[in-house]
Amino acid sequence: MIYGNYKQQSFLKEALENKESAILIVGPEGVGKFSFAFEYLNGKDWEKIILDSSSKNFKIDSARLVVSLAYKKSQRRIILINDFHKFQPQSQNVLLKTLEESKTPTTFIFITHKENKILPTIRSRSLKIKFNLVESKETASFLKNKNFKEDEINFALDFYPHQPGKAFNFLSNKEKLNIFKKIITGKEDVFEEVKNVFTLNEFLEYYLLFLRKKALASLKNKIELKEYILKLRQATWLFYDSDYNLNLELQIANLILNNG
Repeated sequence: MIYGNYKQQSFLKEALENKESAILIVGPEGVGKFSFAFEYLNGKDWEKIILDSSSKNFKIDSARLVVSLAYKKSQRRIILINDFHKFQPQSQNVLLKTLEESKTPTTFIFITHKENKILPTIRSRSLKIKFNLVESKETASFLKNKNFKEDEINFALDFYPHQPGKAFNFLSNKEKLNIFKKIITGKEDVFEEVKNVFTLNEFLEYYLLFLRKKALASLKNKIELKEYILKLRQATWLFYDSDYNLNLELQIANLILNNG
């Protein structure tokens, strides 16, 4: 069961039953976009092709393969692509021609949390379904259903109150969770552990959430609040650049040593 966004779930079911040619599902990470589509398709006797990669980019060969599969004979085929923004513009253009030129027995489902990276021409040719952040009580119910303890749930809700998937991943990786708890208490030197366990992007995401929490708790103390805002600004700039080839050890060391 996927918690929250129930109207969107129904809308997606209807769109699939109506054989829409292209569906673009957008919204924040961790709110069930991919999970619901995957779960629903598993219950259907349709040909299903799932693309879900942990790499930063899909190569153009992946787009060409998808196009070749789309034209093969089938009574009903679904091609589900998670993190569609990983397709670079030239790769998206390869798929665009398929959407423009002819009808195939295939429905494309494109899923992304970075809608601005999708070509406008693909967005205009797709039925858009927007998933939203969910209520914190839905996140709590989801985590309870996954057998997490109350104190664990409350800790996760401090950081991911509206993203059940994010909260689940946050609690599930015990090694990263324990290291992060050491970071926020500031009682131990965890640099070596951090650089060996976290990617830069992962560390920055957790660190930004921690700084946001501290800033909110410092609203009545202007000096302390200003300090956390400066730290947030520095970490945010680095977070947006984390897709590039930055020196992991240097960046994490700077944040831990200079900011605490």
